Amino acid sequence: MTHVALICDDSTLQPLLPQVLVAKRHLLTKADEARIRATLPANVFLKVNPKGWNNSALTCEILKLMMSSLGDRAFSLQKVIVFDAAKLHLHWVVFRAAARLGVWLLVCPVKLTWLLQPLDTHVFSRYKLQLQSSFKSALLHAPADESHGVTIVKHICKVIRHVLQKHVWKTAFDSDGLSLGQLHVSTSVCRHLAVDQLPVVGNERPSAVQLQLIWPRRMPLYVRSLFMSLDGMAMPLALEEVPAVHQIEASAGRPAGVPSRALQASSVYVWQGRTRSSSHAPPPAAPASLPPAASSGLHPHVEVAAPQAEESCPQSIPMGSPLPGRSSAGRQRQ
Repeated sequence: MTHVALICDDSTLQPLLPQVLVAKRHLLTKADEARIRATLPANVFLKVNPKGWNNSALTCEILKLMMSSLGDRAFSLQKVIVFDAAKLHLHWVVFRAAARLGVWLLVCPVKLTWLLQPLDTHVFSRYKLQLQSSFKSALLHAPADESHGVTIVKHICKVIRHVLQKHVWKTAFDSDGLSLGQLHVSTSVCRHLAVDQLPVVGNERPSAVQLQLIWPRRMPLYVRSLFMSLDGMAMPLALEEVPAVHQIEASAGRPAGVPSRALQASSVYVWQGRTRSSSHAPPPAAPASLPPAASSGLHPHVEVAAPQAEESCPQSIPMGSPLPGRSSAGRQRQ
């Protein structure tokens, strides 16, 4: 069973955030499923699918569920979701679902979830400890006519209440660098990143080359859809989607064999926001390992994907619009 957990830096919103349990269909009978749904707390939801795993379609559904669960509070806040770099989170349908719901996305750099994602750094150790310490006792004291699936879900609901909803998680967001100004980043994060103090980062839009440094290999980078929640479709049409690559070579000028339109994809467009890859030097400083975006080169074998491949896919996600205010929420893959 998968628990798609959400936490927030605002303790008044935490009890409202949906906690989604995803179960394999063959592990629960129809009677068990009905029994579970009848006893679930208001903020816990059960989803059943053949594999018991999260996926891009379910992620879109969870985003809509979050908006409906927040009720009137959703219209006075700017929602910011912190995703890990799991491929199911990085599909263009997720980006567009977030844009239509007025949600901003913050992608944790690949292979740094353990260091920079609040659920990994502060939550799941407590969660798993609580779950393991009392699970055997819950099975022993469960009614004789109750299946293990029902017992497990009831126990997870108790852990959600005692761990996710009992604690205030603002410190977790602060220490991971997700608060305004990044003034309270933990010494542990700075030590692992080998920096004494965090570099200053401007508000320029990162180039496609820079984004690929924090992106999973072999995963397409849907640039337009990624920033749609910030600026809609106002981006120049010349900025095309960039495919996954096995290697990035940052070198001055355009390497032989790279089409000029690939350099268009790495041009800088100004946007009001911040994106940081803490595992690399900041883009404005133009360090030796990463030339300025305007002169950065893609790997010689990169070809730019045609935008029609994304545009032709159906869109069935309801419209929404970004609103003022600010709130941060974290999400964890299964």
